[in-house]
Amino acid sequence: MLLSLYQESQYTSFAKLPIIIFLLFTGCAKGDRDIANEVANIDPYFIGYELELSDYIITKRQTNDDDKTDFVWISLSGENEDFLYTASYEVTYIKYNDGWHLEAYNMLNSNYKAKGRPSSDEVCSSLSERYSNIEYVNSEPFITSNNVSYCLTGEVVDGYITKSFDIIISYEFFPDRGWVEVSESKNLSSSQYNIIGEWQYEDAEHLYYLHIAEVDGNSVTMKYTFWNKDISPDDDYWQLRQSEYTTYDLNSLSDNEYYLDVGWYKKYSTVYFADESYIWFCNHDVTVHGIVDNGVVVNGYYLKRISENRTDANYPSALKTAVENYIVDYSYIPDGLFDEVLTKYLDYLNMPYAKLEPLIRKSGINQKYSLGKAKLIDNQVYVWLWILPEGDSLPDAIELEGTGYSVDELRGYFQTTLNLPIYEDSTSGFIVVIPNTDLRLRVWVDIFSAKVDIYLNR
Repeated sequence: MLLSLYQESQYTSFAKLPIIIFLLFTGCAKGDRDIANEVANIDPYFIGYELELSDYIITKRQTNDDDKTDFVWISLSGENEDFLYTASYEVTYIKYNDGWHLEAYNMLNSNYKAKGRPSSDEVCSSLSERYSNIEYVNSEPFITSNNVSYCLTGEVVDGYITKSFDIIISYEFFPDRGWVEVSESKNLSSSQYNIIGEWQYEDAEHLYYLHIAEVDGNSVTMKYTFWNKDISPDDDYWQLRQSEYTTYDLNSLSDNEYYLDVGWYKKYSTVYFADESYIWFCNHDVTVHGIVDNGVVVNGYYLKRISENRTDANYPSALKTAVENYIVDYSYIPDGLFDEVLTKYLDYLNMPYAKLEPLIRKSGINQKYSLGKAKLIDNQVYVWLWILPEGDSLPDAIELEGTGYSVDELRGYFQTTLNLPIYEDSTSGFIVVIPNTDLRLRVWVDIFSAKVDIYLNR
């Protein structure tokens, strides 16, 4: 009997064991590690970038056996070869007959951090297509989160100019693309003009030679000889200009055009800006007199560099004996005409004016000096000094010669704008007397060519 009871009791205990084990497995909430693995398996970063779960922590948990809910706040950490990843979640589990199931998933926050950064070689390689002679200003970059910035210097050869820049280049890390260049800022620190050498232009009528021996910043040391073999109106009636080694400032008119003021024009009143009054340097192609080219420009002609010598080894022998055919005889020029009369006249009429060294031009017994150009109203006019024999009707006259005017326009300018009295008025011209001076103007306009001649005499 005792044996039978023992056997029955033993059977009953083993019969109840599966039920107890089943209740243990289905009645308890999910474990921390299981929750971490389950959340990682639905986070797109863990899945998409094959992150390995490296750590987790349950920050808060509320398990309710009565209403079969389990609220869990959990943080995960993961990583791959490129970056570290952390994220926090709020998840909800519901207990069903077959156990606890993840019912709701809410990511509270997440961030990633790159493990490395672009190497110095990678940065230099990315910049090498834009700059040369790249050097780091600081060996260590400036790093914020997934951004890194490098400070460097580099050079760009732009035409005849080597430009040095201070550069800041910035990269940002993206999990799907890695390190990407996102910005580049640069500041021009200096410019070196690569124009040292001998420059020359020659044709049947001209022989121009320029030697640039030294360039220091914007200071250019050079010598030149420019010879117009025969004087012509296209050359403003000058024949020979030359200078031994002298230092001039290279001035910038634009990013592409620079000029050297070598003092060819004496300045009276406001200077009239004329292309022919300077030696020009065009860094890139510019159209001059219908020719598209670059380099040094003198009197509208392009000089090409024939050597990069620091000496004038190729100075043309023809220029060593070049002389002017016409020599100015200053005895013909009335005393005080340049300074007193001319400046008084031009200042009174508010005419911007620039004066060349006078060169004589003979026309019969008359002698005509080119004084350069002025600006009357909105047009350019040539200024001449006539030296005529004593007794002529217009002794010591200054002529302004231009086109594009009408008698009515000039009459309105002198009579209305300047409030000057008009005499001997006709359809072809008139005479203007400047009050309180011994100056008068004779204005004549060719109605067919709209050419104007204005003669000033005392």
